[in-house]
Amino acid sequence: MAKSSAVAVTIVFMLSLFMSLAAADEDGNFVPYMVAGTAKALDGNHIMVDDMEVRLWGIVAPERNTWSGAAAASFLSASIDGTDIRCRLTGKRIYKRPIAVCFLPDGQDVSAMIVAEGLALDCQRMSGGRYAHLESNKRLPYPSYCM
Repeated sequence: MAKSSAVAVTIVFMLSLFMSLAAADEDGNFVPYMVAGTAKALDGNHIMVDDMEVRLWGIVAPERNTWSGAAAASFLSASIDGTDIRCRLTGKRIYKRPIAVCFLPDGQDVSAMIVAEGLALDCQRMSGGRYAHLESNKRLPYPSYCM
């Protein structure tokens, strides 16, 4: 009886470990909580982590085809391209892209970094104000979906 109890405890432990490392998004698709890989900036709030396009959580950056959007993309590219990065996925998506909080190897939050540089703004609706104290450029356009 003790052997079967140990097997049951092991199975429960393995299942709980699996559930702590993975989840389902709002469409029921499997989503690991963490992804890691080599980063490449696409614009001021989208990056590639290996072959996965990720939307940075909690911020909004101007469109790339504007001067400030190009500056945001350039800064992010110089800061993260080729760097190993890890991202904690939220389980939510925007336009089929997973949303994530991403970190550099030294633990720096990529969203916080670009907001502090004045090239993106806190998206209140998404972040609950997490990055608002870092904002230094209130002249950037603020989309209504962040209010």
